[in-house]
Amino acid sequence: MGNKEAIKLPGISKLSWCRLSYTGCYYAYALWGKFLVVGKDPLLFQMWLRDVTGANPRSAAARWSKIAMDARGDISSGRTSPASRLTSKHNASTPIARPRQRRKNIVTETGDAVKRRTKIDVSTSVEQLKYRRFLCEPMGDKVVSALPGVTPVAESRLRERGYATAAKVWGKFLTLQKNPELFHAWMHDVSGANKRAVRSCCRCLEEYCDMYM
Repeated sequence: MGNKEAIKLPGISKLSWCRLSYTGCYYAYALWGKFLVVGKDPLLFQMWLRDVTGANPRSAAARWSKIAMDARGDISSGRTSPASRLTSKHNASTPIARPRQRRKNIVTETGDAVKRRTKIDVSTSVEQLKYRRFLCEPMGDKVVSALPGVTPVAESRLRERGYATAAKVWGKFLTLQKNPELFHAWMHDVSGANKRAVRSCCRCLEEYCDMYM
């Protein structure tokens, strides 16, 4: 899909395109993102199209059919993308090399004695592994916790807002025109995640767009 304008989708007239542009759907990927946010529900998506563009049901159905076909081809079935070389190297059956673990030397004092112990910082390594696993294959119907930076607390808050799958969060990222600042503000408000976690999630979605769109 790339950066194609929404007017190139079937059934999108110039008037409809202007109305969609007012809602932030200037590009086709933003319209696709809205389709993902509503859970790929054809009825909800057609209702939203009619409300925004004033299109008749037949025209709205034509638009939904095109977007649904692209969504099923790119997300669910894993249609060949520029990232095919990466997915061929790191598919589901190929084990991914675990990143090196960093060690911290922590000094604790008990009375006059000084004891040294080594603590393995596994949080960073787990996050890196999660990041690579998410990018090595198409998104499909992965749960929202599969996204890097999404902790159990953030997952529960996102589920309460209706974002139970990673595709819905990605759809929101697309509807925000892939703008990191807007996505950071939205993610922080919805999930309460810290800046580091939100930055990791946003960077992963940006890379996913470059690989699979």
